[in-house]
Amino acid sequence: MSNFADIVIPAAAPISVADIVVPSRPPSPAGSYADLRELLDTCGRNKNDRALALISACIGDGITTKSEIVSVGARLGLNPRHVAAILDQDTGTNPERHRWQRDGKGTYSFLN
Repeated sequence: MSNFADIVIPAAAPISVADIVVPSRPPSPAGSYADLRELLDTCGRNKNDRALALISACIGDGITTKSEIVSVGARLGLNPRHVAAILDQDTGTNPERHRWQRDGKGTYSFLN
């Protein structure tokens, strides 16, 4: 099971999802979403923040294809279309505009 205890969420309010640091870690076993639920609970009700946190946590946890990320989001009650839209809009190669990139195989990773 994943442990999201090492994710850094700044204590000062209000926070931006851009300030959350998700370290890389090996993939978690399929179906272990308790830690993701807990992470989403810390994001409040804003659907954009929740989608961004989910996508970042998934990529950091080795869940790196669009279908996997959208599926995890749907299982956790997020709108799959919204998760896909956020994933698409923040994918690219410009670190000033994008959070992650997609390679030719459809695998997402954080921009370095």
